[in-house]
Amino acid sequence: VSAACADVEIDVTDAEYGAVGTDALDDQAGIQKALNLAAETEETVVVKIPKGDYYLKSGLTLYSGTKLVCESGAVMHRTDTGSTLMLTNGSDTGDNVGLTDRSGNITVQGGTWDGNGVAFNLINLYYAGDFQLDGLTLQNIKYSHFMELTDVKNCIIKNCTFKDYEAEPGLDQDNYGFEAIQMEFGDAVCENITVTGCTFQGCYSGVGTHKTEKSNRNYIFTNNTFKDMKGTCFNLD
Repeated sequence: VSAACADVEIDVTDAEYGAVGTDALDDQAGIQKALNLAAETEETVVVKIPKGDYYLKSGLTLYSGTKLVCESGAVMHRTDTGSTLMLTNGSDTGDNVGLTDRSGNITVQGGTWDGNGVAFNLINLYYAGDFQLDGLTLQNIKYSHFMELTDVKNCIIKNCTFKDYEAEPGLDQDNYGFEAIQMEFGDAVCENITVTGCTFQGCYSGVGTHKTEKSNRNYIFTNNTFKDMKGTCFNLD
């Protein structure tokens, strides 16, 4: 595949990348090798994950200009039992200097992302903008957020499902949180966040924040469904 081509398309099961989807071996290295191409080109890189079961002992890092497409029947399994995200945005320069050096302009479509019952977030996005997450199923975590946005601007989350959340016994969650989608802030705030057509099933709280020092701005919430919630649908300042 030439990095000079527009809309580079990659299938992670091609021999060059080596993800399998038909066994229980770790597929992280092969998928990440495909994702890394976006850090090496200014073109859009479309990374396709076919139907199958893929196992991630460590998380995947996304770079600007990435479109990650999980086809119908693609299931991503977190196998690590520690503090491992399944998806996050990286640094286009490789410097990882936080507030000024994170990747944006990223799309993720589809896939079931299974957290393996681990007490850690599935997806964290930081300090950038222009994200779209469409048609993901996020499931099987405890004591955590399915997705956390920190100082993110211009993010659309649509047609996603959040389910199979386990609450921590004895915790006063009214004071602590555990929103399925947590909008966090650092030096700035989250702004222009749209959540539409999503289903929240058995979560503690749907969308919000459990901090009050600053206020996030410009939310749009439309056509979402809440089923068997353990706490609140929205927890917003």
